[in-house]
Amino acid sequence: EDSKLAKLLDPALPNIIGFLATDDAAVRAKVMAILTHLNKRIRGDSSVALPLTPLAKQFANPATAPMASNFCLVYLEMGLGRAAPAQRAVVVPPLLRGIARRGAAQQETLFSLLL
Repeated sequence: EDSKLAKLLDPALPNIIGFLATDDAAVRAKVMAILTHLNKRIRGDSSVALPLTPLAKQFANPATAPMASNFCLVYLEMGLGRAAPAQRAVVVPPLLRGIARRGAAQQETLFSLLL
């Protein structure tokens, strides 16, 4: 069942996070409920792969809303801890571009990904 979850997350997770940019409070509340449920499932099983490349692209896009950017970083941090070193080597460097324009909390998280 968790393998099905990983297949679903690949296209869906970045799209779900993208809905955090909406002005509609009801949509944001539903998105938060979905992400809360996903967190429970994902944190409970470290074998679930996360879609690192799409999340990294979304995070690096300057047009991404701050809240969506923060959630991308949360899932990137979680997913990179499960990723093979080769995949980490591909995903992490582009995340560091434009780090100076990020807030202090995001900068700290990004630097921790290097370790």
